[in-house]
Amino acid sequence: MDALENEGSAQPAVPAPDLTALTDGDLKTEIHRLTRREREISFQRRFLHGQIELARAELMRRLIEMSPSELSMLDVEELNRILEGPAGGT
Repeated sequence: MDALENEGSAQPAVPAPDLTALTDGDLKTEIHRLTRREREISFQRRFLHGQIELARAELMRRLIEMSPSELSMLDVEELNRILEGPAGGT
């Protein structure tokens, strides 16, 4: 399972090394590795946010095209929840 898919887990994807046991060179290598990983995760997060926004825009486009009779059958509470996203914004 991808670490990003492991929702709700408080455990890190990879156990942190004992930093006190690392040499200066090893610490610099670890910093570079973690910085690269953070950039990768940040990119994935931005990409996912883009996909969510595209999906919401498509939902809005479809809603706009619906007839009044189709709209009357929709669950307004569920639509609001989807369009608002998670509490506190995205």
